[in-house]
Parts: sequence; structure tokens; C-alpha cells
Amino acid sequence: MRVHLRQWEQFVVPYDELDLDDLDSETQRMACAVDQIGISNVLHYGYGMSEALAFAVRAEPELIGPLIESAAQFTDRSLIGDIDSFEPNAVEARMQLIGRVAEVVSQHPKAGVPPLDLS
Repeated sequence: MRVHLRQWEQFVVPYDELDLDDLDSETQRMACAVDQIGISNVLHYGYGMSEALAFAVRAEPELIGPLIESAAQFTDRSLIGDIDSFEPNAVEARMQLIGRVAEVVSQHPKAGVPPLDLS
């Protein structure tokens, strides 16, 4: 599994290299916030979290846009689950957003990404 992690990470475009200029400020803020979570739950598709969010909102704006609006009402610290500003509703909004983003990118894995092998 460690070999796959390193291979998958090679496909990720880091947050600071993403072109987000075409996205609204809330979406840019959410991309930054999800990037702070740590490991990507869509890494096995070749995406980092911020990259996946940017891809998903461009591919399915009517699906992802409302979830971004919902999550954007919370602070970044509460969205990432910071213990000092923990808010269950913020974490739930983040999880719903990340779940839908994962659904979208699962339909569009990057070419050449090694498949997920749990054996």
C-alpha cells in the first residue's frame, strides 16, 4: 500500500500550483480549507483534496455548488475539525462536500493511476 501512496502522490497537483482564478471566492476558500485536512480520500484517483474539489465543481457545478455554499458558512478551523473550534454541523457539511466530490472524481480517475488494491 505504501508503494501505491507514493505513486498516487505523483499525480497530485499541489494546492499552490492549482489555477483557481475561474472559481468564485467561496470555492477558492473551500479548496484551501479541504487542502488543510491532510491526506486525500481521493488520492487513489490521482487527486489531492483541493484539486478534486476544483475539478468536481467545474464538472458538476449544480451538484457541488450548493454544498460549497453550505460549508462556506462555517469557519475554516471548524470545517477542518480543529478541536478549539469544533462544530459538528461544520464537520458534517465538510463530509457531505467531500463525499460528493469523491463521487464525481471517482467517475474521472486520472490516466495511469495505479488501481486501489486492498489485498
